[in-house]
Amino acid sequence: MKFIKSASSGSAVRKLQFYLSLAGYPLAETGVFDSITETAVKEFQKKKSLDIDGKVGNMTWAAIFKNVYKDDFFSDQIINSFLQADEYYHDVLPKNAIYLHHTAGNFNPKSTLRWWETDHYNSGASRHICTPFCIGRRSSIVGKENTEYDGVTYRCFNEINWAHHLGVRDNYKKDKSTVGIEICAFGWLYKDDGGFYYQADKEKNTRKVYLKEEEVHQFENPWRGKSYFEKYTEKQIAETKRLILTLAYLFDIELPDREYSKDWFSIQNDALEGKPGIWTHVNVRKDKTDCFPQPELIDMLNTLHKEQKDFKPILKESDRVVEEPEPVVVDSTITIETENTDDNLEGVDETQPQPVVETEPIVEQPVVEVLDNDTTDVVVENITMEAETIEVVDRSVSANVPAFEMHDLFRINEL
Repeated sequence: MKFIKSASSGSAVRKLQFYLSLAGYPLAETGVFDSITETAVKEFQKKKSLDIDGKVGNMTWAAIFKNVYKDDFFSDQIINSFLQADEYYHDVLPKNAIYLHHTAGNFNPKSTLRWWETDHYNSGASRHICTPFCIGRRSSIVGKENTEYDGVTYRCFNEINWAHHLGVRDNYKKDKSTVGIEICAFGWLYKDDGGFYYQADKEKNTRKVYLKEEEVHQFENPWRGKSYFEKYTEKQIAETKRLILTLAYLFDIELPDREYSKDWFSIQNDALEGKPGIWTHVNVRKDKTDCFPQPELIDMLNTLHKEQKDFKPILKESDRVVEEPEPVVVDSTITIETENTDDNLEGVDETQPQPVVETEPIVEQPVVEVLDNDTTDVVVENITMEAETIEVVDRSVSANVPAFEMHDLFRINEL
């Protein structure tokens, strides 16, 4: 969120007026930081024991979000299924960008949530790797029909908080200041005489999961070395668009007027520099394939800038009654304004996981494959969970992957 003060104008001021109205200071959303708005800001700052200067910077924005942005604030159109409290960080942080991922897993978002809750170090400590949103899909698996989760979003934690989801070398600055959206999809596939299939570990000859041909996107020329991908569904793309527009509205994220194309699905310097907008994992990581340049996804991205101006999200009316908040917790390591960083992943070997500074030691993890049974028991590190559908592991297993990237061994989440 931008720093604003008296005489400021624009969308950030409208957002301030919107949130202060929810906090009990009725204001018209004029977009002009007038004397009435300044008085409301000062009254809010006094009530929250902040410096009473009438200016809205990091501390005041954080206090506003802490006061107004409740766990069930987002929408009636999603399912709140929060992870355990120790699976993510609880700092209250406004956001400046949105990142798209796909899970490299099956169609059921609940499987991804279960993985996040058991993806721990040997010590039992959480890796804090997850995103606040996960969008399910219809089943593409031959012989397994299921449309229950197609386009259905599960909300895993409050998006004003944060977790690791990018794995770039910037002291987690982008993780803290961005919102991640996971789209359920297997990702890249193999092909043989039997058709298109997903295989967890080719060297170990794990089970092949065949997909319907109509659910597969085929590149004429390989993209990032891969020719076949499970398509994102129409309902997933529509729900992704709704989430992007809603989050852009709530956090005042400008969606740039640019032309998205296949070429955009590559390293982007603006993304590396932390600039606002909508990005995918491939914009900051050469070793990732989420999300891939499916034409229908590109078409959706090209509608965002035009539709943002008139978009109004559906918010839960019950959240208009604001309770007295707890003391504000602010992460002093992050600056809300967009900042340039000297990160540059150009020239990095894209076949190797990117090293990330991590306080936990590198640990070995077992390789686990779960077959397609509705009540399969999965045992990982002596933790047992019930899986309703397919859980999968990585195709290329190495025990010496940096700890932060160890989820890649299981290919549940291509974070």
